[in-house]
Parts: sequence; structure tokens; C-alpha cells
Amino acid sequence: MKDLSPGLDEHPVDAVITWVDSNKNGIKKRIAKYASQAASGMSSEEYEDHRYASGNEIIFCIMSIIKNAAFIRRIYIVTDGQQPPIGPEECNIPDTWQNRIKVVDHREIFSGLTDYLPTFNSLSIETVLHRIPGLSEHYIYFNDDFFILRKTTYADFFNEAGPISRGYLSRPGSIPVRYDTAKARNSNTVGFVIPMVNASRAIHKGKEGTFVRLFHAPYAFRKSTLVDFFETNQALLVNNIRHRFRSYEQFSVAALSATLEWQRSGRPPDSTVRHVYVKPIDRFTGYCQLKLLPYAAWDGILFACIQSMTCASDQVRAFLEHWLWQCLQGDA
Repeated sequence: MKDLSPGLDEHPVDAVITWVDSNKNGIKKRIAKYASQAASGMSSEEYEDHRYASGNEIIFCIMSIIKNAAFIRRIYIVTDGQQPPIGPEECNIPDTWQNRIKVVDHREIFSGLTDYLPTFNSLSIETVLHRIPGLSEHYIYFNDDFFILRKTTYADFFNEAGPISRGYLSRPGSIPVRYDTAKARNSNTVGFVIPMVNASRAIHKGKEGTFVRLFHAPYAFRKSTLVDFFETNQALLVNNIRHRFRSYEQFSVAALSATLEWQRSGRPPDSTVRHVYVKPIDRFTGYCQLKLLPYAAWDGILFACIQSMTCASDQVRAFLEHWLWQCLQGDA
């Protein structure tokens, strides 16, 4: 595992975005084919279109990185044989960035593990993102619904001890975790918390222990942390990627990495809430305005996560896209 040294801003940092568009390349047909073969324990959320739908989120995500994270060396977009909408007619990417955005196919990061392809499982894909050829030692992972709202620097993601995790320490038996776990299982979904609890079990050899419960914000990684862990725990990696759809058995590699970094440095995660979170399905514009108010109230809000924007009403989606555009113009 590599150490961070003085001159932190000299370390190259890459951004990684995962992206899929279910309306292209026959993705829906492939999902239906493999879903019919999947184990009966597959959660109901795997059948929902919004898990694989894509709107303009990827464009806003990329442009927010370009504008507000000038220290980023390259942007890698990981996808399944698809071409994201980043051409000149779709996305006004500055000329200086044209050769700094790379599209990475699943087959590259699953090299030697292609028996587990195709996969429609974000948890599986995230498990092998550190295998992107040429990826920097320090990188930041974005879901395509993550956005950087204000100027950031290297120090917002890394310090001399390693990656800065955003969240807080939690225990599997705590009341909030038990509540969120029961809520997910009762709705027949994997949710956000169960994979983080499973990360605790992966680290503690099947036993439950303290883990980093992450916020919905970009995740900072040190590649060698995962390389070292999986070198001695190859079976855990294979077991995590074998599911073509999200499973209750899987762990979150982001929570795994954050917990390993906390154990190594002794520094707890940053529990300051620096993001806004909106899930606009079946919501009205006023609800979204309320959820976004912290951005206007405090300039410490750096990030946004807007989930399933493609499933919002036309009016709400137009409002959210306009709000993001204003943020990118510096007018929100």
C-alpha cells in the first residue's frame, strides 16, 4: 500500500464514472434475458427501468468535473460497449479535455474474469474499477448522478493520511442501520446500507464490526488499498462480481475501501454534510426546491446527488436540469 507524501497536489488524480443507457445496444433485451435466468432472491429493483435509464446526467456530471475539479488528470467512463453522449454535437467539452476523457469497456476491467459478463450490477462493476488500465493511484469515483457544484481542490478529497471519506462510523446493530436494513428488505430492494454492512463482514472475516457509512457524494480511493486487499482475498472479489444483478450478499467496495483507510490511519470520516440529495420520483417541484435549499444557504455545499431524474415528471426534470445548468454557470 502506497503512502501519501508532501506535495499532495502533485499526485495525479483521475475521475471514474459508471454509465449505461438501457435504450441503446439492446441492453433492455439482455437484461430481460438474464433476469429470467437469475436466482429467485434477486431484488425487485433490478427490474426497474430507472436503474439503467440515462438522460442528461452524464453530461452534467462530466461538465461539473471539468469546471469544478481542475486538478483531475483524466476522466474514465466505464460502460458496456456503449458510446456516451460526449461528442461535439451533444456535449460542449473544451478542446483541452478532448483527449483526457477515455471510454472503458467492461471487458477491460473484467479481464481474466469475463465469465461474469455481461453484468448489469453496479456493485459488481465497482468492485473492479481499480483494474482500469492506466488508472492513477488516487482516483475519485462518481455515479453518473453525482455532481460537483462548487470549485474543489485535491485537499477536498485527499490529505496526508489518504482519501477523505464522507460519512460517519456506524455499527451493524445500531438502530439506524437495523431500520434501514429492514426497510430495504421489506420493500424487496438491496438499498444503500446493506452492502455497507456486508463490507464490514468482508473485512472482519464474516463477523460484524464498525464500518464507514458513506454519504451520497463522490468517493475518493487509493488504488493500492484495494489491490492489496484483493490480492489476499481473491475469493471475496470473485464472489462479489459473480452476481449479474444486485444481491443481498454483496458488499460496497466504496464502504470497504473507506473502512480499510479508517482502520489504517485512525482518522474518522468527515461527517460534515457537504452535499444535497434529491430523489424526485413522484415528487413535485416544491419538494425539490426544499431539498436543494442548503446549497443556497451555505457555500460549504460542494456536491449533489440527484437520483433517478429520468423518472421524474417532465416539469420536475426540467426544473432540476435548469438548476444544474445554473450551478455550472455559477448562477444558482
